[in-house]
Amino acid sequence: MGTTDFRANGRIVATVGAPDAAWGMLKLTLEQQAMVCESQPKVFEPCQGGWGRMGYTGVKLAAARVPQVREVLLLAIQNSMEKPTAKGRKKSSSRTTGRKRGSGSSDTK
Repeated sequence: MGTTDFRANGRIVATVGAPDAAWGMLKLTLEQQAMVCESQPKVFEPCQGGWGRMGYTGVKLAAARVPQVREVLLLAIQNSMEKPTAKGRKKSSSRTTGRKRGSGSSDTK
């Protein structure tokens, strides 16, 4: 999508260049997002719309300093390490059996 992304545990935790070259983005929890946006509003702000409501946090690159971003990037990396990888997720029983839930089958589990 024209951006550079940084991954940990198979997940994107940060990007540079979205929505334009002046911005970066970090994926935080909502609590972390509130904390960094409140403490450093000239550097961090929630992304627009639903993205921001999911913890995606914009970084104003011109105002950011390496120590600030490093600390918050480490939070994003730690968050990704606490979740299972996309490949490691268990499939639901309806997917593994090929049956749709509520399909009228009398087979119970």
